[in-house]
Amino acid sequence: MKVIENKTKYAIKDIIQMAKRDNNKKRSYLFVNPVQAKHIPVSPKDALKLFEGLGEELRSAYSNEKSVIIGFAETATAIGAAVANCFGEDTYYIHTTREEVKDAKVIVNFEEEHSHATEQKLYCHDPKEVLVKAQRIIFVEDEVTTGKTILNFIDALKKNGYIKKHHKIAIASIVNSMQKMHLEAYQNMHINIHYLIKIEYEHKEDQFDLLSFTREGEKEESSKIKQELLMSIKSIEGKTDPRVCVKIDDYQKACKALAEDIIHYIGKDDFKDKKILVLGTEEFMYPAIYLGYEIEKRQRIKNVRVHATTRSPIMANLGHSYPIKNKTKLMSFYERDRQTFIYNLAEYDKAIIVTDAQEGLDEAFYSLGQALYERGCKDILGIRWVE
Repeated sequence: MKVIENKTKYAIKDIIQMAKRDNNKKRSYLFVNPVQAKHIPVSPKDALKLFEGLGEELRSAYSNEKSVIIGFAETATAIGAAVANCFGEDTYYIHTTREEVKDAKVIVNFEEEHSHATEQKLYCHDPKEVLVKAQRIIFVEDEVTTGKTILNFIDALKKNGYIKKHHKIAIASIVNSMQKMHLEAYQNMHINIHYLIKIEYEHKEDQFDLLSFTREGEKEESSKIKQELLMSIKSIEGKTDPRVCVKIDDYQKACKALAEDIIHYIGKDDFKDKKILVLGTEEFMYPAIYLGYEIEKRQRIKNVRVHATTRSPIMANLGHSYPIKNKTKLMSFYERDRQTFIYNLAEYDKAIIVTDAQEGLDEAFYSLGQALYERGCKDILGIRWVE
């Protein structure tokens, strides 16, 4: 791996780590970012600071333009929200999704060809107001390798009349590893490229042969709940959904209100001298990260960590330099037969699971709660954010 540019405070080895996808023939590896609050637990303050670094670069470049920010599911949903939050209260934010959204209409479908789940969708409550009237559309990803997925998306938006000749386009990511031919394709289309880290990387299929992938760090969670597991599940109103497009100020205020309600419900004394974990679910990341940040800030607790469940299957291995140490297969909050995973669970004194899954599936709370319980966490709260 050759580092071309690094605008972050992190050494490359601390922010880009390589993992092996599980049974993916299209792309056998992925970059794991330990600061991104997805696969690996991290301080919420550190995650938001990283995302805001990208947002500030974009804001300084496009502050005089009416921009709409589009994040990519599932890993970049939180990055997109934090980027949009740097632009100001009237900025629209949407993220793509693989979910079905009730009472909403899909405006485009496109393919993320290398992914474990290839179909992506974009909903928007008022595409003419949000997209067509925008001056610039900014696509936000965690990592861009070839840029093909974004080009598929742009092509779909053009065919459906949502990108016009007047539009200016930019893409932004934490990591960019596009090769010269991919960069030139974007330059020829007059699409601006932004990133925090630029690398050159040529993947070799035998890279992981030195590691013994014995699956010793992997576990499938039982659907039979242990009687010792005690957890409470609470619904809190006020859900605001960026899957259908939101003004970022409305979304930020809703996330703040959610955090305040949860902290008030728990009681400030219950955080004292504890290791706290806040977990989001799949695409639902930003509200969990923001909750962790508010706990960290208000309670002055250093031992707060956040990350999220994911649909992405990754191999676990106990090798010293390998980032994914343990893997637990869980019931999804969104679809009963879907495979969902949580990586790098550790022991905590208190865990808060936050989801926007709207109906039923309390079993999913208990499936994740049981995984936490078996890691030593006995104090578990489930929060469902509802409309």
